[in-house]
Amino acid sequence: MARISFGTYDGNYTPAWVGDYLNREHLLPGGARLDPDKFTAGSDGRKFVPSGTLVGRTFADRAAGKGFGPVTITDDAIDQDEIYLLVYDVYDAAVNPDCELYRHGGIVRENYLPGWDEMDPLLQAAIRERYTTTIGAP
Repeated sequence: MARISFGTYDGNYTPAWVGDYLNREHLLPGGARLDPDKFTAGSDGRKFVPSGTLVGRTFADRAAGKGFGPVTITDDAIDQDEIYLLVYDVYDAAVNPDCELYRHGGIVRENYLPGWDEMDPLLQAAIRERYTTTIGAP
């Protein structure tokens, strides 16, 4: 059965990690989809993916029409070819995997990203390469 989705944006907030006005120029055109199989369910059974999560996919995944999953590292190299920050929370990727991605070059308050302090330095470097990063006020 077909369904209509209006994405995950509720129009009421800009995530704290976004360091600039969030408008359509900062979102990757056309929206995107997550691959629900690549995310694990929490204790409540939902596959919740928070805003600011680094997601990616390979070019082969893109050609096959697959969605984005968590960015992974093997042998000190990022496994995915395309990586982006997730703009808004996805409340359950198994129910609605539609999402919005933050266009490269935008301003990011890195210390507000989820798990930044524990994030692998390779992933931190990948974010810094793709976005203009700064430290947000405490």
